[in-house]
Amino acid sequence: MQNHYLIKRSPSFSNKGLIEKRSQKGKKYSETVISSTNRLPLLKDFNPGDMVYVAEKDWGIYASGQVVDISELFIASSLEDIIGYIVDRKKKEEVYWFDKLTRFHQEKQNKGGKPVEFKYQEYTINQKLLIRPIPLVAGVNSFQASRQNMMPIA
Repeated sequence: MQNHYLIKRSPSFSNKGLIEKRSQKGKKYSETVISSTNRLPLLKDFNPGDMVYVAEKDWGIYASGQVVDISELFIASSLEDIIGYIVDRKKKEEVYWFDKLTRFHQEKQNKGGKPVEFKYQEYTINQKLLIRPIPLVAGVNSFQASRQNMMPIA
């Protein structure tokens, strides 16, 4: 059975301060969890073929796509391991990664020596822009009422 997920993205994490909206095969998204618990990224529930709806925070749903690939979960317990991961994989989203490194460092300090883990996972979708974005102003309840507007652009 195909599951449906709504993901929200914030333009404040992009280097340019905006989210480029376009149809794209192989569009990569990710989720990060910084925690001292066994909590995992939502991707533990994703399966290839599931449908993802993409929204920009404080704006609306602008794209959809099916999950085609899910990466292995990366887990680190030190800043050095995270930085090594960023460098090895040539990650370029400096604003995003600096925020994650800072949050990880703060969480480690707040836990006073208790173990804290950084968990990161990517997934790939074949993204198609919607004919008309669906505003999130009225909340997610309007999402159900507006499903007829969610036909992807061919």
